[in-house]
Amino acid sequence: MKKYSFLMCVNRKVPFLAAAIDSVLKQTCQDFLFYIIANNCDDDLWDFLSEYKDPRLRLHRTLIGQLSFNLNFGLNLIGDGYVLRMDADDICLPERLDLTKRWLADLNYPDVLGGDAILVDENNLEIGYVRPPRENSAIRSWLWRKCPMIHPSCAMNVRSALALRGYLGGFMSEDYDLWLRASRDETFVFRNIAAPLIRYRICSDQARGNKLGYAEVSGFMLREALLGRGMKFFVAAIVGVIKSIFLAKK
Repeated sequence: MKKYSFLMCVNRKVPFLAAAIDSVLKQTCQDFLFYIIANNCDDDLWDFLSEYKDPRLRLHRTLIGQLSFNLNFGLNLIGDGYVLRMDADDICLPERLDLTKRWLADLNYPDVLGGDAILVDENNLEIGYVRPPRENSAIRSWLWRKCPMIHPSCAMNVRSALALRGYLGGFMSEDYDLWLRASRDETFVFRNIAAPLIRYRICSDQARGNKLGYAEVSGFMLREALLGRGMKFFVAAIVGVIKSIFLAKK
């Protein structure tokens, strides 16, 4: 039987953290473990997390304030099965795990499965809806233009992630780097389902429109171009440079 685990990394007590945790613990399917990695956090956050007594919860604390390291630490703890990513300011829809398990089985267990997202603002008001491409081929064709997987909606085969050596880089775009590296392997299967799995929070301090985020993605694209993946990745690198100069937040 497949094992399912949620993984959240958090380094500060954001206003939406309790709601994010509760949305996982209140899933309609209760057969999972929930790993929370508190990275480079203060005692206030750790004390808050320690108040949860749910037996499915696995709390760990590290001194490394870097997301990729802590995601890898979580993957190492989980070891196998599927890991469902979760961010500290998003909300899982109640049937996320149920839907994920059902679609994974129907699609013959792809390496990664994501879904749609309802966009919400800092006041929990719905402000949009994201429909990423569905099929493996379509997802791959999007990679040089835009990230085609909504990271906190994803369930990923842990062994597939470890085979890629886990998350390698990026302070704001570690997932994009992972998908680009995964796409070099023709046997790696991406899928997205036509159903919302999360309420995805849009806040002012996120990577969207951030200069560092643009710079990181531009570097990833240049790397792929130099590895012989086509002129389109070089074009994407140039576009990233232009965005970092003219569109990034000040």
